Amino acid sequence: MRTIDFTWFLTGNVPSLKNGKRISRVNNTTIVRKSCSVDRYLNAAGIKKYSSSNKTVSCYTSCDRLNNIAFALQDCSYEIDLASTDGEDTINITSTFEKLVKIATKNYNTPLVLGFHQVRDSHRKFDFGNSVELLTDLLTAHDIIPDDSMTHLIPVPVQMNNSWYTVNKKEAGVYLSILNHFEYE
Repeated sequence: MRTIDFTWFLTGNVPSLKNGKRISRVNNTTIVRKSCSVDRYLNAAGIKKYSSSNKTVSCYTSCDRLNNIAFALQDCSYEIDLASTDGEDTINITSTFEKLVKIATKNYNTPLVLGFHQVRDSHRKFDFGNSVELLTDLLTAHDIIPDDSMTHLIPVPVQMNNSWYTVNKKEAGVYLSILNHFEYE
């Protein structure tokens, strides 16, 4: 048996969903809006608005497909040749992130263990839970995962090059790794 590692990279410094909320009052009604950095991140991804509870995403018509999280994950297909250990024919596997999630979770019967390695654009402090909340909400809104509760998703920080996160001002983003075991005979 061989175990496969699946990793994707999404560009852009992922902002915290909880920090920097804007509060305003309109006609004696308090309105809480997302921070400017979250709005910029979503706009760069071509997302006008989303709802993880309703599983809806409204995109701008002129959005760049490669910046949208769902399209970025769908466009990153893996083509893997696995030679069997007994010398028989090679198995070809081509799949998108969404298909691999279904395989990893046995059609959502087990939680998805999803690793996150943040590549930040500065050395500012950040909270891991808050930093992955926007991405998990978008995965839910795009209906890639049924829900971002612990029943369906276990977010895990991933260490790369002996660091739990990396700083690179020019190439900020996040690595996503499906950590469930894929074993093929």
